[in-house]
Amino acid sequence: MLLIETPETHAVERDYILSVILGEFLGLLLWRRILSNRDDVRITLATQPGEIRLPDVLFSTPDAQWLTEASMPPQPLDRWDTRVLNPSMTLPVFRVCHEVFSFRSISSG
Repeated sequence: MLLIETPETHAVERDYILSVILGEFLGLLLWRRILSNRDDVRITLATQPGEIRLPDVLFSTPDAQWLTEASMPPQPLDRWDTRVLNPSMTLPVFRVCHEVFSFRSISSG
């Protein structure tokens, strides 16, 4: 089972994001979010050693700045060219993102 330890703030928003990314995009059924007194996000496998730690950037935004321009990332957004690692590497997330953006542009037009 995948265990995701997160700070205690914005629990509803975190549950939604995790369910979309882990459940809908990746198709994972066995995962659990654990509220923890921490300032990052820690991902582990229950039966394996090792961990992935990610900074908690968006949800560490102070309440007074939440959902304001101050909580948005600076523009333009950075891009990650995976060909730097391996010229033949492709990541399915690009196709997923393309489909999401295409859907939004079609439905908003």
